[in-house]
Amino acid sequence: MTERHGTLRVRFYPAHGAWTCIVQRVGPDGMPEADVVSANGDTKADARDRAMAQTDDTEVIQVLESTST
Repeated sequence: MTERHGTLRVRFYPAHGAWTCIVQRVGPDGMPEADVVSANGDTKADARDRAMAQTDDTEVIQVLESTST
C-alpha cells in the first residue's frame, strides 16, 4: 500500500506476520530520491507509530498521522 503526500510517499509492506513502514522523499517525477525513515511493527499502526517516534521532522510526522492504517 502506498500513499503520496506532496514530496513524501508512505509505503507499508507485510513480511512474516509483521509490517514495515517506509517514508520516502520523491522528486517531481514521482520517483523516490531518499528514504527518510523506516520502522517495523506487529501491525501497520504499530509500524507507523514507531516511524513517527524515530523522527522530529514535523512534515513527516504530519504525513504519518494522516496515513490510513
